[in-house]
Amino acid sequence: MSSHHRYSTATSYVLLAGTGIYCIVKYTKYDVTDNLDLPLITFGVIAFHSLLGVWRWGNPDYGGKISKFFDITSHVRNALALSCMTGNMIIKARQDKFFGITIPVVSSIPLVMSFTEGCAVNEDFVDLLTAINVIFCGWFSYLDNENMWGIAAAISYMFARFGRYAERDIPDEDLSNFALCFFSYFAYRACGEITAKVL
Repeated sequence: MSSHHRYSTATSYVLLAGTGIYCIVKYTKYDVTDNLDLPLITFGVIAFHSLLGVWRWGNPDYGGKISKFFDITSHVRNALALSCMTGNMIIKARQDKFFGITIPVVSSIPLVMSFTEGCAVNEDFVDLLTAINVIFCGWFSYLDNENMWGIAAAISYMFARFGRYAERDIPDEDLSNFALCFFSYFAYRACGEITAKVL
């Protein structure tokens, strides 16, 4: 099989894109009163990257041509998906917009550094920031909101990012995408619970 396509991975991206789009549509139906819709960034980045993933892995002739752009959107997804969700939970739970916005901004530092300094993204730093986001997401979900959906979102994102699976017939990227499907749905449900408690 060519390194430019893998249909199982394309299928996992179809599922993830569908989940991301579903979450965008459902989230926009909430009565959200402030103008910081960080979950829309979470779901939008996941959906956009996933649609690119369908093209990248599902098109044997032209999929390889977008590899660089696909890698960039992968880093954007890693920087913003969980951090925007965590920031939203902090804003809704504590009404602290500064701290809530700081989370995605700090999580974007490795990505910005890779563009400005021309160096590769430091994956160890990204892993550290992701671990901090997982802890904050779980902490604000449980202690401040008793929101089990938020805890489930944090755990599923942890599996998506840190899950290194034993040798299987299914590629790690596919399993990570399935975990991100759960993350997206749980994050959407967590937003609904937070919005209901705030309103």
